Amino acid sequence: MERSIAGPYAYGNTPPAHLCGWAGAEPGTAPAGLAAVGMRAVMQARDFLGLVYGAWSPPAEVIGPPAAEPRPFVWEYAKQLNGGKHLPTLRQLDGDCVAQGMRHGLIYRSAWEIARNREEEVFRLPFGPWIYGISRVDIGGGKLGREAGSLGSWAAEAVKRFGVLYEDDPDVPAYSLGVSEAWGRQLPARHYAEALPNLVESAAPLDTTDQVRDALTAEDPCIVTIASMQGWAMQPVEYKGRHCFSPEGSFAHQTVFLDWMDDPFPAAYRLNSWGPDAHGTPLNDEPPGGAWWRDDHLTRELKGGQCEAYAVRLIRGHPGPPNHGLV
Repeated sequence: MERSIAGPYAYGNTPPAHLCGWAGAEPGTAPAGLAAVGMRAVMQARDFLGLVYGAWSPPAEVIGPPAAEPRPFVWEYAKQLNGGKHLPTLRQLDGDCVAQGMRHGLIYRSAWEIARNREEEVFRLPFGPWIYGISRVDIGGGKLGREAGSLGSWAAEAVKRFGVLYEDDPDVPAYSLGVSEAWGRQLPARHYAEALPNLVESAAPLDTTDQVRDALTAEDPCIVTIASMQGWAMQPVEYKGRHCFSPEGSFAHQTVFLDWMDDPFPAAYRLNSWGPDAHGTPLNDEPPGGAWWRDDHLTRELKGGQCEAYAVRLIRGHPGPPNHGLV
């Protein structure tokens, strides 16, 4: 049985259309989803030919072996780096959802590597407009012109090829609408050298619910970005004691799956980038600004023909003593 739950709901019941920037269904670029399908085909062919530079690894290689026993959710490790509090949920200001979904995923993946794997890396926050720009300009070739948006496949390829720029790198401005728009058209050339050492080393496209579950529950888990035309109600419902999105409508948007649960029902936790107050207060201390997405809804989304999902693992971060409580 589903029950309504209390807010806050920053956008009420209406999805903010100007923040939905997945270009796989953008007018004027390609018929719905064909841009994503085309880029995906190129990357799969590249892997088939065995090219090393920028090649995609097969999903099984990226996902890795399953976990030997249950573990805490990935955000519990992230909280260790922030004084026991959840990490900030970004509120989009532009149609840069593809970049912000990837950014949120990289943040939680980095936190896992430091807090759980005890890797000697400094925890830093990626800069979203960098991901936005390198996906649109360097991978997408500027095909979208002045139209907002990007593709999940472009973003995944971009961070593998050009690396990640961080908010605390020299001369990196604060996130704003103007910066997002400007960097989405042309990136400052000086930042390429700074970002290049911070490559994402493993990413692969996913096609099925089982693959998504395997990626999120692996011994060394991935994060999974997902972009599609599948919409959901802005106000989640309570279902079996959990805060859940309900499928509703259609919008072109990318988010990220942070983790998976099998009990009390199988679902992935979907973190959005419309701020911490867009979807009410989670019922079990999950990160604010998201909700659970049931496996039957995910299966429908993946089979909808207008969807691209990518597992991301292994980030070459900034070497140094692991830091805590600095966000």
